[in-house]
Amino acid sequence: MSNKYDVIIDKLLDMNPDPIPRFILLKDFKGVGFDTIEYQNLYEEVCCHPHFKRFEESQNEHGFWEPFHGYSEDVIRHFGPKLYDL
Repeated sequence: MSNKYDVIIDKLLDMNPDPIPRFILLKDFKGVGFDTIEYQNLYEEVCCHPHFKRFEESQNEHGFWEPFHGYSEDVIRHFGPKLYDL
């Protein structure tokens, strides 16, 4: 990545953004590895963020969102085992 982008990313990080954009900036642009404490702490912050929690809590017990994936969940449950036999 060029120095110009590094400066922009550093300026954005200096603004102390919300956990989700901070995580993306550090992971995707600064290259913070998943095996670092910094990454793990940021990931935990993202998972505890109210925006993320709202999506997590709206899932059914199988991890699907009814209004969007209700039909596909039925298809997966019906055909899933048969697909593995192909």
